[in-house]
Amino acid sequence: MMTDPHDPAATHPSADVPIGDVLERWPRTLAVFLRRRMACPGCAMAPFMTVAEAAACYGVPPAELLAELHRAIDGEETPAGPFAPPLPHRRAVPAE
Repeated sequence: MMTDPHDPAATHPSADVPIGDVLERWPRTLAVFLRRRMACPGCAMAPFMTVAEAAACYGVPPAELLAELHRAIDGEETPAGPFAPPLPHRRAVPAE
């Protein structure tokens, strides 16, 4: 079930929420992407690529990335910079 990030009752994103929506609604998540060296915050695909798709592109288990995002949103984990430059995608998202 997709989480609507614009729903005021939504407290956390699900794997099928676009990265752009995650960053817009939960700005604390920015540091998670930067620490993992993911270019998602500045990527033109962020409004369209889901958390699960981005995780796949970087070879990260989606559940692991979601758990980190949730901890950042809850204030339990806030990665601190400076951060190394982003890495290139490791693999392409399979076409549906």
